[in-house]
Amino acid sequence: MEPQRLESRDPIKGFSAATMVKNISGKRIKQARKQLGLKQIEVVAIFDVDYGVNISRSTLARIESQSRAARDYELYILSQIFKVPLSWFFEGQELYRFADPS
Repeated sequence: MEPQRLESRDPIKGFSAATMVKNISGKRIKQARKQLGLKQIEVVAIFDVDYGVNISRSTLARIESQSRAARDYELYILSQIFKVPLSWFFEGQELYRFADPS
């Protein structure tokens, strides 16, 4: 029996693997941060002070520019900071009413 040949297309919305970006949540992360009036350095400080997680401002910038994938725990923390469900980073309404992060 011959092994089954895999399709070259990704099952997620029909995008090919060659055209997929490393991080589909980056644009939403940037959108949320800007709508809340937070600077990257402020988000990084919240990571450190409130969650004990050290990421650099340049790492956050790379996530937002979609050149680095966000890790699962980073997305979780960002969902807590921005007060959005995790799924919002991947799908759902384009606009979201953000609550004050304090």
